[in-house]
Amino acid sequence: MNSYINYIIEANLGLILFMVMYVLLLQKETDFKFLRIFLVGGILASIILPLFRISSFSLYSQGLQIIPSYMLPEVQVGNNPEALIANPLEYIKDWWFYILLLYCAGAIFFLVRFCIQVCKLIHLIVKAEYAIIGKYRIIESANLEYSFSFFNFIFIGQSDILSKDEKEKITQHETVHARELHSLDIILLNIVSILFWFNPVVKIYKKTLIQLHEFEADARAVDNHEVNGYCSLLAKVALHSAEVALANHFNQSLTLKRIIMLRKIKAKIQPWKMVICTCFITGFFYFVVSHDQVMAQQQQEKKIEASETNEVFYDVEVMPAYQGGLENLYAYLGKNIKYPKEARKANIQGKVVTEFIVEKDGTVSGLKVVEGIGKGCDEEAIRALKEMPKWAPGQKDGKAVRTRVVLPVSFKM
Repeated sequence: MNSYINYIIEANLGLILFMVMYVLLLQKETDFKFLRIFLVGGILASIILPLFRISSFSLYSQGLQIIPSYMLPEVQVGNNPEALIANPLEYIKDWWFYILLLYCAGAIFFLVRFCIQVCKLIHLIVKAEYAIIGKYRIIESANLEYSFSFFNFIFIGQSDILSKDEKEKITQHETVHARELHSLDIILLNIVSILFWFNPVVKIYKKTLIQLHEFEADARAVDNHEVNGYCSLLAKVALHSAEVALANHFNQSLTLKRIIMLRKIKAKIQPWKMVICTCFITGFFYFVVSHDQVMAQQQQEKKIEASETNEVFYDVEVMPAYQGGLENLYAYLGKNIKYPKEARKANIQGKVVTEFIVEKDGTVSGLKVVEGIGKGCDEEAIRALKEMPKWAPGQKDGKAVRTRVVLPVSFKM
C-alpha cells in the first residue's frame, strides 16, 4: 500500500511543479499551441513517470519519513489497573488505511460522474440528425443553447437565430478543436480529475487548458479583417454556460478574455523562457528516471549489507512480532501498566504515543515518548515497555534488521 501512496504523492507534486512553472513564466504568452503542449506534457509526465518508481524507489530512500513507522493497535488503560483493551481494528496497521479508503471513495464518485457525462454525450450524438462535411458531422439544433464539438461531431446551438455566415464561423472554430484533437485533452483532464480529485491544482489545469483551446481555435478560425465581426458573434451566442463537460464549447464564460486575446498581438515565446522550460523538463525527467536508477542501485547494496548495518527500517517484509502475538503483548502490558495515582487525582486522561526499536536480536531499545500527557503516565508506559521480553525481529530480504515500532497507550478514567 505504501508504494501506491508514494505514487499519489509524487504524481501530484509533479502536477504542482509544472503548474508553478507555467504561472511564473508562460501564462501571459500567446503561443497557444506551445502552452498546450507544455501543460499536457506536464500532466503526462507527472502521472506516468512515477509509475517506474513504485517497485524500486520510495520516499524512504530520500530520508523522508512520510509513511509512519510500523504502528501497533492502540491499547487502553482504564479504571481496572489490569484491564487492557486492544483496538478492535487491530489489523489495520496505520491511519494511512483511512486516507486510502477516503481516496477510493472520492475516485469512485468522480468516476461515476464521468460515466454519466459520457452517456449524456453519447445520447446527444445518437439521437441527432447531421450533415456530413468532409470528415465532420455537423448537427444544427434550435433547442441547444450552446455550440460545442466532440472529436468530429460539431453541434451548432441556437441555429434559428444565427445567419449562414455566423454558422460558418462557428463551424470553422469547432473544426479547429476537432483537427487539433482538443477532445483528447478534455478526456485526459477528466481521468486526472478522477485519479487526483482532491488536488485543487487539477481544476486550475482544466480551466487553463480549456482557455487555451478557445484562444487557439479563435486565432485559427478568424482572419485579421474578420476580428470585429467574430467578436460580435462571441457576444451574441455566449449567453449560457456549457452543460456538456466532455465537449469543447464555442460559447464560454471566458468570452471577454477571448475577445481581448483576439485583438492582442501574437508573439513567439522569448528564447530565455524556452531555455528555462527545457532545463526544467530535463531536470524533472532526470530526477524521476535517472536518479531512480541510482537509488535502485543503492537499495540493492542495502539489501546485501542489511545484516551488517545499524540502519533502522520503517518498512520491512516481515514486521517484528511479540512472542506469542498481540494477545500476549496485551496480557503482559495489562499486568504491568498501572494508572498513576497522580494522574488519577488530577483526572488526567489521554494518549501516550511511545516509540522504540526492535533490534536484530529481538531486544527493545531507543524507548521514548513521541506524544505524552504527563502526570506520570509517560514514565509508566516507558517503564512497562522497558521490561518487555524479547520480540521476534523484523526481516528484510530474509535477514533480521532493526525496525522502528510505534505503540499508542490510552489512559482513560
